[in-house]
Amino acid sequence: MTERKQFSTGLVIAAGYASKLRRTLLAQTRHLVDPRDAIRISALINQHLFNLFREKGVDKQDAVRIRFIYTIKDGKIDIDWNSFTIEHYKKVLTLEKIPPPEHGLEEVIKNVRELEWDEDIFRNLKVEGEEVRNEGRKWIIKGKNWLAEAYEKEKIIITYTGTMGEFGDWLRKILGWKEEGE
Repeated sequence: MTERKQFSTGLVIAAGYASKLRRTLLAQTRHLVDPRDAIRISALINQHLFNLFREKGVDKQDAVRIRFIYTIKDGKIDIDWNSFTIEHYKKVLTLEKIPPPEHGLEEVIKNVRELEWDEDIFRNLKVEGEEVRNEGRKWIIKGKNWLAEAYEKEKIIITYTGTMGEFGDWLRKILGWKEEGE
């Protein structure tokens, strides 16, 4: 019985392609061929690619993806050399000293706001909520990181857990406030 397979290392740093090639081929052919045959084939491919990478100027820090088709017949691996493809991605730059994000590193706090009853705010909360429950004149509306208790025609109490920046953005959305220039 002949079994045809697709091989791909996935993206890998060029300095580590040989190890990835060997491990992947061993994993794909496990229980199908003698592991020594998979190691022998991966060593043959490695020798060929080592010379090819030097010839083509592939740097150790560049990334490569190696793909090919092979068949397994009578417990032996046969590479389809015509299907062999190598994608080469050149290292262009290294980003260092990345500044922290403007939002997200702030302290998470619990914010509680009591608002006068407003039909538009109530409707926005129901639209944004993940769970809405009515308990007579009291509505409980739960969101991802907030809870609203709406007392019909009286007040709405919102409890939000998150950063002040996130809370401000969310509250503007719920209240329908617009930033200047919008």
